[in-house]
Amino acid sequence: MRRFLALLVTVAAVGCSGNNSSTGNSSPTAPTITRVINVSGNLNFGQVFVGDVRTDGLMTISNSGSAPLTVSGMTGPCGSFFTVSWLSGTISPGASQTVSVRFAPTAAQNCTGVITVNGDQTSGTNTIALNAVAVAGYSRDLTGRWRGTIGYDTIITLTDSRSALSGTFDAVNLKGTVSGSVSATGQVTLTVTIPGFAPFIFNGQADDGGNTMSGQVNGSGFVNAPATLKRI
Repeated sequence: MRRFLALLVTVAAVGCSGNNSSTGNSSPTAPTITRVINVSGNLNFGQVFVGDVRTDGLMTISNSGSAPLTVSGMTGPCGSFFTVSWLSGTISPGASQTVSVRFAPTAAQNCTGVITVNGDQTSGTNTIALNAVAVAGYSRDLTGRWRGTIGYDTIITLTDSRSALSGTFDAVNLKGTVSGSVSATGQVTLTVTIPGFAPFIFNGQADDGGNTMSGQVNGSGFVNAPATLKRI
């Protein structure tokens, strides 16, 4: 009887030992989920006149992780001045999203700073530098007829389309076209083209009232020739 009981104890011990070895097996480790964001591109708008529009901004948002990246929006300075072609959505692993950026300022303001792309990324860089300054344009409209002496008694007729100038040149029997620009501070550049002659350039400063432009003429025989144009 004692030998029989001892045998049962031995068999039970062996059975328990076998069960312990089977429960010691570990499950495979699940792979780590990653969503790695990176933002690149060129958002260098420089100075833009209030009322003008720049559409050449470009940025790329990429995801080098193992899971889809969800972008929920973007933040940055002067938010109402900027419009983007893509604001939110999902970017697959290994994929990227190109975003065009439009800058249309409605007031003079320094908008230089950083644009931040918000999302559920686990790592990476979600910012990009922004260079954009909105400046007030010259407040006077230079559209009209101007008279002065540029070699001869001269009449220039201008059309002012914000910062761009265009028009006609008339001096005795010489007639031509005019193109140019006016800066935010009233600095005027006019290029005069007359058939059969080399172009010449008037560089001058418009006064605060927008009634006088004083400067110099160079090209086509002129060398720093003083010239003043007055509104008529």
